[in-house]
Amino acid sequence: MPTPTQDMSRSSGLRSAIGAAFVITAGLLLAGCNPPPWASMHEAAPAPAESPPALATGKPPEGVPSPDWAAGLFGRMAEEAITGPGVCIGNFDGVRPAKDGVGRSAFGWAWDPAAGAPVSRILLVNASGRIVAAGDGGRVREDVPRARPEVSSRLTGWVVRTGDLLGPFAALGIVGGGSALCQLGRNPG
Repeated sequence: MPTPTQDMSRSSGLRSAIGAAFVITAGLLLAGCNPPPWASMHEAAPAPAESPPALATGKPPEGVPSPDWAAGLFGRMAEEAITGPGVCIGNFDGVRPAKDGVGRSAFGWAWDPAAGAPVSRILLVNASGRIVAAGDGGRVREDVPRARPEVSSRLTGWVVRTGDLLGPFAALGIVGGGSALCQLGRNPG
């Protein structure tokens, strides 16, 4: 049974990861274990009645800084924009006020075990799987290599500016030279 960090078939993509999280959580609860922190974040949220106008244009929402590499990805379904399955390890730690006081920032860490390197490109998708924000990795995270011996870099941190968008969000890493997505976790908003 695939977990969110295992290789998933192309047709099942993120939907299989979400289903697997429910199965894992149920198994842990039956076994008397606490579920992993990301497990409760997989509850489906109602889709907004209407997508924000910025998503329909393929551009980031107004006031949300975005890296150049993400041009044209906004509003697209993540599984259609980047179709390959990928494997990474990491976490979506949370959402906090942006350091400059304008909007919010999502943050976490990501590692690509196949490349032996930090994941440098991160997408946030909404509950329906549409890309709503993008950002870069390469932030210092001293805690990660101390806690995870397989991670050999302290530059695994990532930050994605979300402006005034509200979650829930899922964080996805782009790996495989830009051809694959891996799930980093979810945040209920």
